Amino acid sequence: MTDSTQASAGEAGNPRGHVILSVCIACGVLETIAVALRFLARKRLGARWRSDDWLILAALIPNYVMIVLGGFLVAEGKAGMHKSAVSEAGVVMFLKMLFASMVTYVFTVTLVRLSILMLLRRIFEISSFRVVIAVLSVICVAWGISICCANIFQCTPVPDAFVPAVVMSGSSHCINLQAMFYGTLGTGVTIDLFILLLPLYEIWKLHLPSRQKYELTAILSLGGL
Repeated sequence: MTDSTQASAGEAGNPRGHVILSVCIACGVLETIAVALRFLARKRLGARWRSDDWLILAALIPNYVMIVLGGFLVAEGKAGMHKSAVSEAGVVMFLKMLFASMVTYVFTVTLVRLSILMLLRRIFEISSFRVVIAVLSVICVAWGISICCANIFQCTPVPDAFVPAVVMSGSSHCINLQAMFYGTLGTGVTIDLFILLLPLYEIWKLHLPSRQKYELTAILSLGGL
């Protein structure tokens, strides 16, 4: 069987990879439209662009890089296929693309969180609320730096992160990747919940009819999706 035939067979036998690519591209398109509409709305209202606008715009850059890396992850790293069907070179490429994707993911998420926090700071002009915003902003940046460092220095020396035999053997040269991913997910979700609940607490302190409070709560809760 020729290399081209093997490649075609691999692509045809990787429907999960196609799903990964489709989701990444669809999300990228929707995110771009959402940010473009945000800037268009502010322009039509005659409102000047603030720090939260620039932060969400900046978040698109690492996000686009992450989408491109996702393409290489599927095309070269065979993401979505069982590891027994992937060559050693494919596993090496998978590890490299995953390594880079984690860094761009952390940059994207951190910028998005900071954008939301700056938006909330602009909406709620309350000194105590702004102190909480400042604390959460520091936590978000610290989270981003710690996760980036954990990913970059997951193995000693760093190039060992791309050696399948080392990574998959549970070598003492590398940290527990599964624990790192769970830790990233758990701490990330916790921060997101704090950011989501923060404005809801302030809304329910306002002197508004209960119906309006429920409506505002429902609207802001959409961010949790």
